[in-house]
Amino acid sequence: MSSGNYDPHLHREGSNRLSSSAALVHILKAIMGSGILAMPDAMKNCGYIGGSVGTVLITVLILCCIHMLVRCSYVICKKHRVPIMSYAETVKAAVVDGPPWLRPYANCFHHLVNIFLIFAQIGICCIYVAFTAENLRKIIMSELDFHMDLRLYMLALLVPFILLCFIRNLKYLAPISMVANVLTIVGLSIVLYYIYRDGLSFEDRRAFSPISQWPLFVGTVFFTLGSIGVVVSVEYDMETPQDFGGLFGIMNIAMSIVSLLGIFIGVSGYLKYGEDIKGSVTLNFPTEEILSKSVTLVYALAIFTTYPLQAYAAIHIMCDYLKKHYKEDTNMYKIWDYSIRAAFVTVTTLLAIAVPNLALIISIMGALCMTMTGFFFPAIVEICVMYSEHGVKCGYISRDLLIILLGIIGFASGIYVAIRSISA
Repeated sequence: MSSGNYDPHLHREGSNRLSSSAALVHILKAIMGSGILAMPDAMKNCGYIGGSVGTVLITVLILCCIHMLVRCSYVICKKHRVPIMSYAETVKAAVVDGPPWLRPYANCFHHLVNIFLIFAQIGICCIYVAFTAENLRKIIMSELDFHMDLRLYMLALLVPFILLCFIRNLKYLAPISMVANVLTIVGLSIVLYYIYRDGLSFEDRRAFSPISQWPLFVGTVFFTLGSIGVVVSVEYDMETPQDFGGLFGIMNIAMSIVSLLGIFIGVSGYLKYGEDIKGSVTLNFPTEEILSKSVTLVYALAIFTTYPLQAYAAIHIMCDYLKKHYKEDTNMYKIWDYSIRAAFVTVTTLLAIAVPNLALIISIMGALCMTMTGFFFPAIVEICVMYSEHGVKCGYISRDLLIILLGIIGFASGIYVAIRSISA
């Protein structure tokens, strides 16, 4: 069937779609997590000039892959005359139209994408549970001199996290994301106050660090900026998805803001503390000051309110499978929907409680999952779409193979970071 003048963007239905401003708020919060506090440590591993240039290059690469995926999804939707496809559906449809030798694996690709996306978000949410609980424990121990096992703090957060995840629509999560963004801005303001309070120094600060340390930089920056599961989910729910792409689209605006902020915080923090910089810059602050303690509270609240946004992408995928068995307006669907949400939060909480060295294990899982979803699958999609439209041409194949190679390097960097952390 000819696609004609069919425009998928004009056929998206639903009354609870996101405005462009709400989408920008969600994307900013999804990208600007606690990882930005690790940017000074990242700069230490690459140098303040090398790290700045490297952050820009990684940002451009991530943006390229996101736009590639969204653009190809639009082409596929237009070709098949459907208003919208999920990430996994896009990959499956692309492979079906791709090279003949790849077509038999279309269903396999569909399930693999969903598996990687779900595991990536589970990993992120586990970290959020642990981060929030640890920061709350620090505050309570410091102010009330009350000592309780960290695992009990995690259990205490179970019900609040479940209640937040019972908000089923991204439109109604926008105010929560706005609160999280405000808290993050307040926290970053305090961070900058401590960094600039006594001035900066270029003494013994390296413009370029040894190449052996670069993988640590790449791993930190990639996982700070990469959140493709949430970003794609936001684009799907936009009222005007045309505003997503383009030179001054919300994706470019959001990534530019976070990238420049990351460079600013990273370089400033490294120049301030040099080789003594900790994994999170807040660990360098004086622990006895009230303002320093307030950073802990602010970021605990910010990450707490961001949890449902990170969970949304994984829950949305699982609910798509549910829609194959029940209609959305039935009571049975709603029962299963809320059960899935409660189960997801419970699983991430129990994993955070049960798994020792969680951050190291998650970094390995995250390296695999985020590399696959952020680089490998978008490149495969474009290869298949370009093949169906233009046949085999060296130009796009070379570019996409380069992206796949860079993704493999990113994966190796993540594994290297984990191994170095374990050996240390």
